[in-house]
Amino acid sequence: MEISKNVKKCLGEVAKYAGPVKAISFSAMLPSLVGLNEEGEPLTPLFTWADTRGREYADKFGDLIGDFHTRTGCVLHPMYPAAKLLWLKEEKPKKFRSVPLWGSIKSFVFKDLLGRFVEDRGVASASGLLDIEFDWDDEILSALGLSPEYLPRMMGAREEIDGEIDIPGLGEASVYPGGGDGMLAHLSTAGLKGDRISSTIGTSGALRVASPEPLLDGGGKLWSYGLFSDRWICGGALNNGGVVLDWFIENFEDEAAEENGDVYEKINDYVETTVPGSSGLIFAPFLTGERAPGWRPYMKGSFLGLTISHGKAEIARAIMEGVSYRMKEIDELLEPYLPDDITIRASGGYTRSDPWLRIQADVFDAKIEVPEVEESAARGAALIAMQGEGEIQEFPEPRLKKVFRPEPENVEVYDTLYEDQAEYYEFLAGYYEKRG
Repeated sequence: MEISKNVKKCLGEVAKYAGPVKAISFSAMLPSLVGLNEEGEPLTPLFTWADTRGREYADKFGDLIGDFHTRTGCVLHPMYPAAKLLWLKEEKPKKFRSVPLWGSIKSFVFKDLLGRFVEDRGVASASGLLDIEFDWDDEILSALGLSPEYLPRMMGAREEIDGEIDIPGLGEASVYPGGGDGMLAHLSTAGLKGDRISSTIGTSGALRVASPEPLLDGGGKLWSYGLFSDRWICGGALNNGGVVLDWFIENFEDEAAEENGDVYEKINDYVETTVPGSSGLIFAPFLTGERAPGWRPYMKGSFLGLTISHGKAEIARAIMEGVSYRMKEIDELLEPYLPDDITIRASGGYTRSDPWLRIQADVFDAKIEVPEVEESAARGAALIAMQGEGEIQEFPEPRLKKVFRPEPENVEVYDTLYEDQAEYYEFLAGYYEKRG
């Protein structure tokens, strides 16, 4: 209930200081799962994408639903609610049977805020329970012992939710479901054209493209979520983005620097003093397992080539490079669906790190554009509300504040290092697969 309370507090503050509010739209993390009673009160903890306790049940789910990826656009992985529900059904059957409603964190907020148990198409697409025709999949639900009555009513991103928010100043506001954070970040930064890639590194990391249809080949390694009925946001996401840098700061940086708020500037200064390749140090960024591109939840992080001559600067740069290498592998999975001349638009916390953006430009051998608005998912939600209200017909381009171009000599270095880290990755994949 703490999350819903904070949402209401935030809405109240906006209404108080921003004057009359015409419309509200929502962004939410992907994916999540929570069990509710009929009144909308939580009966289970909130299970986020980072919870992989039921990872063996993802494989079991694949045995039950052999064409899971082509049916849903999702990838067999424990981050998805479909796998979590099978885990709960098998491991906690009494609790599972006692829950009458299953939804996301967003459908929980809607139930508490408006008394409506609804879900937007985009968040539902990231559950593994929705087919690519935008219906709850009967065969998947049957395997779980559920029916559509257990799940929220589906709505379009720009479809107004009935109900009134009981917060002063918001009673007349229209409420739109919006979408998932990643797809809204893509809408905000890259729009819906097929020649744009959005690159986000916050806690996690992702690359996305817009497509008029789901991308269901590519070895089943890419997900496709339906933002609108005629537009899918497709791509892959890392478990480990900025969270890896936060781990480094928490364990190896001065606490006083963190308290003074200049720790990230200090990290940037470190990285600026080092050379591409971090003096031979390669980092495998799997501190919380792996999603795309390999979808191996059992992976673990490690350094290759660590010597006594390496210090904080090389480690910090190796972290940025390691994340960038994994992002490039997702980019290579997307390449068959993209024109030769593409634009990459960046968002997330890493846009405050010029060194990291330069590294990505060199690793990708591509131009990176950074829009002015940092909270890109929130801007995407606002655009949904504006279009729902008829304030805009087309989604406007964001204004840019920075552009980073690759340096040819660095591109050449990173091409070789990228192959080295790919070989290291395959070794680690085999090592950890044997040990589960």
